[in-house]
Amino acid sequence: MRKTQTISVSPRDSIQLVLQAIDRSALGFALVVDDANRLLGAITDGDLRRALLQGSIDGKLAQDLMNPTPKTIDWGTSQSDQQLFLSRNRVSFAPLVDANGVAMGVAVSTHLPGNNMEEVCVVVMAGGLGSRLGALTQQKPKPLIEIDGEPILQKIIKKFRNDGFNQFTISLNYKAEMIRDYFGDGQSLGVNIDYVQEKERLGTGGALSLIDHSRFDHYFVTNADILCSTNYREMLDFHLDQKSFATMAVREYDVQIPFGVVETDGFEIKSLKEKPSYKHFINAGYYVLDRAAIGHVPRDTFFDMPTLFNLLREKDIRTRIFPTSGDWIDIGRPEDLERARQKTES
Repeated sequence: MRKTQTISVSPRDSIQLVLQAIDRSALGFALVVDDANRLLGAITDGDLRRALLQGSIDGKLAQDLMNPTPKTIDWGTSQSDQQLFLSRNRVSFAPLVDANGVAMGVAVSTHLPGNNMEEVCVVVMAGGLGSRLGALTQQKPKPLIEIDGEPILQKIIKKFRNDGFNQFTISLNYKAEMIRDYFGDGQSLGVNIDYVQEKERLGTGGALSLIDHSRFDHYFVTNADILCSTNYREMLDFHLDQKSFATMAVREYDVQIPFGVVETDGFEIKSLKEKPSYKHFINAGYYVLDRAAIGHVPRDTFFDMPTLFNLLREKDIRTRIFPTSGDWIDIGRPEDLERARQKTES
């Protein structure tokens, strides 16, 4: 049972405050309550994602997106009966309310889809040259470059570990032995690590052909230079709930045109827009794949992840996007590395 203080928002709170409450709790939801802590509704990260995809999130308040009739459990119900209720209703949480409708706590499922983390392996693509970092990667591979006294790859592994993952496969190429020597079998970090070795660069997707994908049901795939605040467990649960074969994390990205844009039809001016801003989703660099999806990766061939998603779509195999928010840094350039270092210091 969880208390409600850190996951409660007011009906008039902005969506930004709701996001902060969801990120703060790492539970994937927030409760909407009145001044007397009476339950008014609930908002999940899925609710926010759907609103974001519909383009209807700007200017909205918590009361606009909340589910006003979430399933609830009577305060005083035993923990075993709470879990039985959650399981039977196929929900991950339920507010605990007293006779007056006051939110006294939250029951959180211990039997969510994907809770058996032994069925999931995290594959980290760590074989890149890191050439955009120049001299920094001449003596060591990018995954071993330190941020706040800790290698980038170690930060990534620890983030996954803290979200419940403990099985890792690291794909190596450039200065492979340095990475093997540093991390070994993962015991020092409380995880299990094995390795695959690229004989030549195979891209973000091609290296998947080197692993025995029959060992696990699901694979979390990430580049070794992505630091983010995404709750990876929530992404896995989303993937399973959507019955997706391949799920890509995406982020909203604004493109500001610094000039006036003229839309035309032949020589006719249809509209004029002064320095417009356009929003797009960009690939965030991490994915969840079922083992059946990995079976479509050709062996020993350069193959990137967007190509895999396009191939699956062409074959009418179910794919999904997972919109994310919060911190995200792709450490590709020296300025990205400096930004990541400054953030850890702040």
